Amino acid sequence: MTNEPPRRLESLLDDGPAPLTASRPGRMRWDRRVDARLRAGFAALWSRPRARLGVGIAAGALALGVAVGAFFYFRPTPQPDFRTANIDVLFNYTLLTDEFNKLPVEQRLELIAELVKRLKSIDADQSLLMAAFAAQITGEVRTQFEKNASLLAVDLFDKYAEDFNPRAEPAERDRYVENTFIEFQKTLEKVAGEERNISDEDRLIEGRRQAQRDLEFVQSGRMPVENTVRMITFLNNGVGQHASGHQKIRINSMIAQMVKTLREGEVPPEEEQPRHRRGQPGEEQSAPPGDQPADPATDQPADPAADPADDQPPVQPGDATSDEDTPDDEKPGDQGDDGKSDDAGGNGDSDDPGAPSDRP
Repeated sequence: MTNEPPRRLESLLDDGPAPLTASRPGRMRWDRRVDARLRAGFAALWSRPRARLGVGIAAGALALGVAVGAFFYFRPTPQPDFRTANIDVLFNYTLLTDEFNKLPVEQRLELIAELVKRLKSIDADQSLLMAAFAAQITGEVRTQFEKNASLLAVDLFDKYAEDFNPRAEPAERDRYVENTFIEFQKTLEKVAGEERNISDEDRLIEGRRQAQRDLEFVQSGRMPVENTVRMITFLNNGVGQHASGHQKIRINSMIAQMVKTLREGEVPPEEEQPRHRRGQPGEEQSAPPGDQPADPATDQPADPAADPADDQPPVQPGDATSDEDTPDDEKPGDQGDDGKSDDAGGNGDSDDPGAPSDRP
């Protein structure tokens, strides 16, 4: 057994350079060809001064058009003039734009009051525009409408609930919610354009009576369960979805205290209105309307539909009758069979032309 020395590997560096193989000429890639053509065309175009001027003008007009379009697309919707704008424009801004929701709640209420005032004096053309606007409230437009209305209600209630302190003394809480109820009622009347001239105490009495009637109705069991569930679902999922968690807590706390205070408030007994029968002696008769004169015999309004002939006395036997009710053969002055006229009294023929006649 012989020990052979290890074989020495040949160095790779000792070999000469590998022979180069000639590559087959291929076609240029399509993107490079397009790029080369564009470069060549642009260079040829740019070399002419008149062409350069036209390209510059076209590029400037295109940039200006894009800028103007972007401005009108992204700009906020301008507030229309609520005294002169068309009614459909006012509805679109009030109910279908987010810019209206960004306004302070006081300004939103003022704009709605102006809108209500316009609605009371619209003409036929504006009525058609309003009908066309109402026809498009579907789909996303309806969703935006519900959002705007819900946000207005949430912001209005939260405006009064921000200063309510549920940890205050009971008397202070009652006083705060009563003042809030009065102010809230006045605000709604102002928006509707139907302000009432009554005292604050009368407003509280009306609210207490209504709260007690609502409590009696709920406790009586006559309120359908479906209506209750539907109302709670609407308030929670409809209006409530646009309110934050803090707003829900504040509003629920204030509303609960307000309902409790109104239900427990003192209400004077209602005065029963006496029911008088017409025609009783010593009672004042109701005044007739301005366009109907009163009957002097009964002091009652005259019936304009009554037949005047109904008030005439019946004809007694022997009374004079009209020519229409008298037969033709019995009328005075008719010719008899002998060609002579009969007198009115039926006393015979009168041959004297100068004799007095009883004919009427």
